Amino acid sequence: MSPTNKSSVPYSKRPVAAPQKTSQNVVIRLILAFWRFSTGVAFPAIVAFVGAFTGLWVSVYSTELKNAFAEIAKNRSFSLVTEAHVLIAAVLFVFFFLIFATQQHMQTRASARAQSELIQETNTLRSMVTELKTLPPGDFLQSFQESFLSVQHLLLFAKPSEARDIDHVTMIQSVLRAIATLAHRYDRRPDNVKYSANVMVYWDNLTLQKMIGSDDAKALLNAVIFADVRDDHFTSGRGLLELVPSLAATADENAHSEPDQIVLPVSDTPWVNLMAGDRFNVLPGAPFALSLGRFAHYDSIETMLKWCQDEADISLKVRDQLRSYFHGGKGKDIRSFLSIPLRLSDASIGVLNVQASAPRMLDKGGTALFVPLITSLVSLLTYLVANWMIERERERTLIGPKPHVPDVPAS
Repeated sequence: MSPTNKSSVPYSKRPVAAPQKTSQNVVIRLILAFWRFSTGVAFPAIVAFVGAFTGLWVSVYSTELKNAFAEIAKNRSFSLVTEAHVLIAAVLFVFFFLIFATQQHMQTRASARAQSELIQETNTLRSMVTELKTLPPGDFLQSFQESFLSVQHLLLFAKPSEARDIDHVTMIQSVLRAIATLAHRYDRRPDNVKYSANVMVYWDNLTLQKMIGSDDAKALLNAVIFADVRDDHFTSGRGLLELVPSLAATADENAHSEPDQIVLPVSDTPWVNLMAGDRFNVLPGAPFALSLGRFAHYDSIETMLKWCQDEADISLKVRDQLRSYFHGGKGKDIRSFLSIPLRLSDASIGVLNVQASAPRMLDKGGTALFVPLITSLVSLLTYLVANWMIERERERTLIGPKPHVPDVPAS
């Protein structure tokens, strides 16, 4: 049997050697004790007492001290040993000087530390007051009521049994337009700032494997972006997110709302453990929201790119693709965006994207209020998208096997 590896023994069970009292430990203890004492309330009192006693001593022997210093100045050979009162006065003066200087040093450091902490707390408080929002903008609740009333009739079609032979796309667009309008009104931006929303549908790995060889599979592969060419998205990874052009809308009903089809890969491991520390192993935005089950918000494209570099394990090639896409590419009109996962029970349906043509959409903590406020609309959208997916798979059975789609529970 090989000897036991010391590193494999739990730390709590390893024998601990008794500490040895060395001279170094004694010195350290003395220094720490003096430090605690010098910062206590008794130290200034002692300094005052020594100063007063030194002054009293000098005043009593003032004549002798004058003669002694005159003798020193004249002959430079005066012996302090033979004059006890002069020696005591000198010792008292030096001692008072040392402890007084120590006290001033301690007070200066304590004052500087307190001032630094006060400035830090003041800046924190100022930031909190500046960004503090306990209520949405004054007219937002009225806007929310109007938007919800415009789509509440769609609740009748949220059940799968009521979802046949209806225009799913139009209903989804209505909810997306309501959400984009609410984001626009929440930010109180001018009309030239365009707000839009879209849905990225999630196809899991099981569904993708059943689609291999079909025209849909070829279309998905051709639309994949932000991925290394070596990746096989139908046999590895967690799945794909597809932006369906028809599942999109803008706050302005007269604006063109159909984006280009894009497909994003979803990693099966949301983070990796590198030597530099844990890093996210997903793309920003929709893949991040789907993988981690929480919304992702980027107040600017530069913020998103910095996140990719500092916190994510994304290759330089993919980062360059992201930069090109948002700086002069098809995503040049997207300057800030929010991604919210769509889930039914434990099943991932897709991701809602809300985006603006200017930076700082829902900034200064706006997402902390906006996301909970639109929960009812997001839930309605989730059911409608799930029904759309079911209907799409029914149509696909005419030309191929039916892929796996999460069941939609009846409300």
